[in-house]
Amino acid sequence: MAEQQVPTQVSPPRLSLAPEGRMIAGVCTGLGRHTGIDPVVYRVGFALLTLAHGQGILLYIAAAVLMPPRPEAYSPVEQLLRRWFDAAGALSILGALLSVGVLGSLVGAGLSTDAVGAVTVLGLVLLVAHARGANFVGLARSLPERLQGHPLQDPPAAPPATTPPATAPPATTGPGTPPSPGVPLDKGPGVAAASGLAPGMVDLASLRSRPAPPVDDLPEPPLAPCAPAVARRPGRSPLTPITVLAALGAGAAATVPAAAHPFPYSSMVVLGTALAVIGGGMLLGGWFRVRGLAGIGVILTFTLLAYTAVAEMPSGSRHGDVEWRPMETSPARQDYRLGLGSGRLDLTALPVRPGQRAQVNAELLAGALVVTVPRAARVELDAKVRFGDLTVAGRVLGGPNARDTRVLEPEGDVANPPVIALRIRGKIGDVEVRRG
Repeated sequence: MAEQQVPTQVSPPRLSLAPEGRMIAGVCTGLGRHTGIDPVVYRVGFALLTLAHGQGILLYIAAAVLMPPRPEAYSPVEQLLRRWFDAAGALSILGALLSVGVLGSLVGAGLSTDAVGAVTVLGLVLLVAHARGANFVGLARSLPERLQGHPLQDPPAAPPATTPPATAPPATTGPGTPPSPGVPLDKGPGVAAASGLAPGMVDLASLRSRPAPPVDDLPEPPLAPCAPAVARRPGRSPLTPITVLAALGAGAAATVPAAAHPFPYSSMVVLGTALAVIGGGMLLGGWFRVRGLAGIGVILTFTLLAYTAVAEMPSGSRHGDVEWRPMETSPARQDYRLGLGSGRLDLTALPVRPGQRAQVNAELLAGALVVTVPRAARVELDAKVRFGDLTVAGRVLGGPNARDTRVLEPEGDVANPPVIALRIRGKIGDVEVRRG
């Protein structure tokens, strides 16, 4: 599809990709350039949302196809819909997509660690927007108009140029006096003479019909002497230290109920309580023009999200390049957990006798996992990947929430084959199940 361009008379600001300093498509750099926030903050937010059912990847793709490559060009979505969106409309669409994703996390998973991470990111976005003066009531009222966009063939026109004041034909002020070219209608000594009155008289009828002179052309009155202005330093409100002390007290009080939960959930309870108090202080600070709490809220938010990522890590998991080759069937249930990295689970050497049943569980947080099963075994497969590709016997299923439940019969004529109940759960990455 040929790239179309926005006419030069478009006046509303545009939210576009930024090629300079980009890592993938320039979404985070473009958002940071428009909002004045470090792009690293957006990259961390997208990465943490990726752990919540892959929302970060979906939201990044939506932003990449919604934001044009340049302010004067159209994005693929705008060319498809035949409508273009200004910066406020594009941010409203991305915010709506983020809200829908957070709502889906709450409905689908309840108050899980995924939902906590998504809700925390949404809360941070709302608090920072409010601290920067965003009017949520006005945004909600104008949301339908923002989502409608503007037709491609009818962009908003530029403000009309100011027209110079009309000029009267040159008039003479008396015999022998040369005409003065370009005298405005409301100026010049020849107006009275042109009306047939004696010099020095004013034609009141002509004053009634003519517009008033521009304000810029009126003489400025003399300024009265005044005392020199004294620079005032903005007063410091005690709201920031009070809020910080209240957050510390609330966090200390939350350690008692948090002690009943294991780590890192106990730390998440304490941090969440302190962050809620900081959020309330930021709301009051937005109304009373008090600043200083946004940085503390960002630090607490990222710390809470880091603990959320740690809580998602399978207990007893390994990291890096890992390979398992079990050679015994005891205990009856075997668990293999991979946190971050690439793993290979080879079950071909598992000594299972005819008719024997073995339970094998494998978990993956982020990375790749390849499971090899013996040819002479019946495999009862239950595999699920939240976001990524799931490949079983050459068949590829794409995420999100790719799932495959089937029974892989043994190859060849095997009487009373052994049974391997294989359960695989992956969050982000690729999982492959194949025969040895």
